[in-house]
Amino acid sequence: ACKQLLQAQRNGRLGEADVAQAALEYAAAVAAEGAGLARMGDASRHVSMVLDILTFYPVCAQVHLWGLEAIMAMFRCEEQAFAESLAGPILDAVTELILAHQANPEFHAGIPELPKRLLAVLALVLTPSTSARLSEDLVDFSLGVACGPEVGPAAMEHALQIFLVASSPHRLRDQAELARTALRSMRAEPRLVPRALLTLGVTLAVAGGRRGGGGTRPE
Repeated sequence: ACKQLLQAQRNGRLGEADVAQAALEYAAAVAAEGAGLARMGDASRHVSMVLDILTFYPVCAQVHLWGLEAIMAMFRCEEQAFAESLAGPILDAVTELILAHQANPEFHAGIPELPKRLLAVLALVLTPSTSARLSEDLVDFSLGVACGPEVGPAAMEHALQIFLVASSPHRLRDQAELARTALRSMRAEPRLVPRALLTLGVTLAVAGGRRGGGGTRPE
């Protein structure tokens, strides 16, 4: 699959329908072999290829799902310094995917778990150095997924992580209410409780800063 994709890329055929299966197989293989590929020093090359795949197949949800799994596998296995260099490009690509799926929810109608995987990647690559790129649309998306039906501890944790890192003033009350919901309904989850408390602290600090600076009250 890798050789076929490289050939398609060289020939300007990446994005064509008859290459989609190879793209899917490649992304699935990278997701399965992430640790080994990272040890070989190939993480950047494979992440770059996966990002190209996501760009050239903007409406193929199965490719998106496996592409996201591949990105997470490579990012988690890479050394921190190298992972930081990948965070920005990954965040930009995931942002484009999120906006596309928000505008066209029919893209993932058959794969209802896709928004949660998008949220997971967003939480993984959002760092203090990339947090300025978090738009209000991404805050809306994160709240929408975390407040959706059948939300589990993982999605809740990912959303709280995003709000904790981003310190976004957008929809502060909703962010705080999500943290309170986690404290009320998921107290048995040991990772969620401290994250929810920290998120509450961040929302209070951001709200206090806005009032102290003459800004408006949290919406």
